[in-house]
Amino acid sequence: MGSVITFANQQGGVGKTTLATQFAYFLRLERQAKVLFLDLDFQSCATDTLLLDEPLNKTAFHELFDPNLDKIQIQETTLGIDLIGSQCCPEAAETQATPLAQLQYPIRHLKPLI
Repeated sequence: MGSVITFANQQGGVGKTTLATQFAYFLRLERQAKVLFLDLDFQSCATDTLLLDEPLNKTAFHELFDPNLDKIQIQETTLGIDLIGSQCCPEAAETQATPLAQLQYPIRHLKPLI
């Protein structure tokens, strides 16, 4: 069974993205761990960092809130970190105001991966 590690703080500018991406690199490169990075920030800075100028062309995090999502497509980064990334788009920003009932869908979609 995998472990889930979360970096969260409501305050902006405290280093969440930097710490999370560096920790993912450490786990993958130093510990040879399999890492799935889930970027839930609609600003997509972690996604941009991990993709190294490649486009996000697989499932984006805001799609996890869709009850009709058939399959999650995970994008592998150059360094071997699996990614469900974020896109800087209106749909992603709207997920921060998602109705409470709809918040159950990401867990349903991600449970088989964990």
